[in-house]
Amino acid sequence: MKKPAFILLGCFGLLALVSCGGSSTKTNPVAFAPASLTGNFSFTATSQKLSPNQIFIGGALQTDANGHISGTLGVSNSTSNCIALGTTAAFTGSINPQNLLTLTSAPINGQVITFTTTMSADGNFFSQGTYSIAGGCLTGDQGGLNAQHLLTGVYSGSVLIGGNPINVSLTVNPPGNPDATGAFPLNAGAAFTNTTACGGFTGLATEGGAQTGLTVAFTLGAGANPVVTFGGSAIDGSATLLIGTLGISGGACNGMSGQITMRKA
Repeated sequence: MKKPAFILLGCFGLLALVSCGGSSTKTNPVAFAPASLTGNFSFTATSQKLSPNQIFIGGALQTDANGHISGTLGVSNSTSNCIALGTTAAFTGSINPQNLLTLTSAPINGQVITFTTTMSADGNFFSQGTYSIAGGCLTGDQGGLNAQHLLTGVYSGSVLIGGNPINVSLTVNPPGNPDATGAFPLNAGAAFTNTTACGGFTGLATEGGAQTGLTVAFTLGAGANPVVTFGGSAIDGSATLLIGTLGISGGACNGMSGQITMRKA
């Protein structure tokens, strides 16, 4: 009869060891996965001290797996010669676990620009942006910041021209440097299908264009017949949808136009 008592005592001892040693199980910390900020972006800084001055910054940024960001961006400003047109500068920074983006420039004529903005989890939208400048002739300047994506990549849609649906695939290349109004030069080309009724054209290269804020305008077909124009806007700061009017000059569909929505692939 003593053997069962011994077994029972052993069980109680085992339970005590398990309960007292509960700290042996460790919880691994959740890895930080920053939102991706790889692509082309524009940042418009509006001064609160040197109004109506604005600073326009934009170009390509890359983010590594640890949330470190880098890129060479074009920089201009609207009302002073503190930043010359065509200026570029290296920017580096990071994204923290709360999706707060911070970027700081290398010195630009002695001026170091630092800005912050909060990103959405998918990296498409930005809010609560601010900037400040130390050094140079804009030292002490500060204010609000608006950030958005610039058009890049492939956009596809269909437009009705003379009762005929023409399919459009627009490829937008990385933008140039901003001018003193914040316009980014746009370089693009397009492929067209189902154009038999308009002469059968299949591909046109950009003749010129620009993106200013959400507004987009470009011409395709330098020296070609026909020439295709587009005027419209990105629907929001994510630049995933373009909505506007596509028109044709020259050829069998001269003077015709139609509304088009193009979605980024």
